[in-house]
Amino acid sequence: FDRATPGLGTWLVLIASWLFAISTMISWSYYGEQGMVYLLGEWSVLPYKVVYCLLIIVATLGFITTDAELDNLTALGTGVMLWANIPIMVIFGAVAMRAYHEYMGRLKRGEMDPPHDAPSIEDVVGGRDVEE
Repeated sequence: FDRATPGLGTWLVLIASWLFAISTMISWSYYGEQGMVYLLGEWSVLPYKVVYCLLIIVATLGFITTDAELDNLTALGTGVMLWANIPIMVIFGAVAMRAYHEYMGRLKRGEMDPPHDAPSIEDVVGGRDVEE
């Protein structure tokens, strides 16, 4: 980017990367928080937020100094997620495949077609797309 826009390209990539990192941390925090509420209840939100913030601080304090250390940390996180999700996939895989085959069957039989035509964009924008 710096070759095409000298002086601006470096800053553009830096700002875009920073915004992507911040938005990723916010969304992962939210999804993790919702998972904790589902699994353990509302009381688990504060401890989750504290641990999440502490882990962000640890990650940014310079303990990770090389790309190999970062790769090891991400591999560890992936491994933890695999251990958590593989038993769930084994347990619920048959249920998911049964639902998939049922859905595909209904789709092939034409049972998924909408009962009416889609409204025009003018009706949607004007609020006239709702049946009364």
